[in-house]
Amino acid sequence: MALTEQNSDLQTRIASVANYPQISINGQSTYQSDVTSLPIKIPNINVQETSKDQYKLVLDVQQLIYNGGIVTLQKKIVRSNADSEKQQTLVEQAKLRDRILQVYAILLSYTPQKKVLELTKDDLDRVLSKVKAQFENGISFQSHVWNLEAEIKKWEQRMIELESQRSSSIKALELYTGRDLDDNALFAEEEFQVNMGDFKNLRPEWQLFQIQRSSLDLKSKSITAKRKPFVGLFAQGAYGRPGLNFLNNEFQFYYIAGVKAQWNLTPFYTTKKEKKYSRVTEINGTNPRRPV
Repeated sequence: MALTEQNSDLQTRIASVANYPQISINGQSTYQSDVTSLPIKIPNINVQETSKDQYKLVLDVQQLIYNGGIVTLQKKIVRSNADSEKQQTLVEQAKLRDRILQVYAILLSYTPQKKVLELTKDDLDRVLSKVKAQFENGISFQSHVWNLEAEIKKWEQRMIELESQRSSSIKALELYTGRDLDDNALFAEEEFQVNMGDFKNLRPEWQLFQIQRSSLDLKSKSITAKRKPFVGLFAQGAYGRPGLNFLNNEFQFYYIAGVKAQWNLTPFYTTKKEKKYSRVTEINGTNPRRPV
């Protein structure tokens, strides 16, 4: 889980970068088929002709002011995804605990089941002795003896199955816990009851479902935010030929600064499809039932 927190923190920082000034350097060299020129000549005034080969190197700085809260929503989605990942780990732990408890319950049931089988064997032996005596005295049938002997065979098979079940359960418990257990190990019911106390809290599967629903809602808001306009500041410092003054055909420094706005209308007819796709992929991934 520490690694999940670390990844979440890094992704949040990456998302926050959008709020910082965005700086880039661009260079361009072009040759144009035509340039701006004066169609007339003015006496005593020499107007330089603009070169058809033009160059510029630009330092561009942009600062986000407003974009519909997309950055904030992205950071919330990162946190929600991290919570979902951590909760998924808890779900897997709960599943493992369930399996351990099931195995432990089987081991606890071994002793009472064995006692019942032993009592049953005593009854079968007593009845078999009685029926054999009756058969020898001619007051019972051979089939009665065979039926009882068949029941004893079933009892022996059941005892073999019980011992095999205990042995496989011990091996499973060794695998789950990483401990070496003796075949004659005794298992206390008190330990089982203490472990069962962990289940007083809400099942992690349901908590995971709630987190995923929250994440889906955040993604829906993020998609909706794309409909909103973008507003930002910008500044450009450049060196090139020509500069802003096209009548000066020398290399020169110049700058531009201002505010710009952009409103992309495409999301207005794609938002519904994006939300539907997000909902289908999220719900199809996991759809746990609420525990009773």
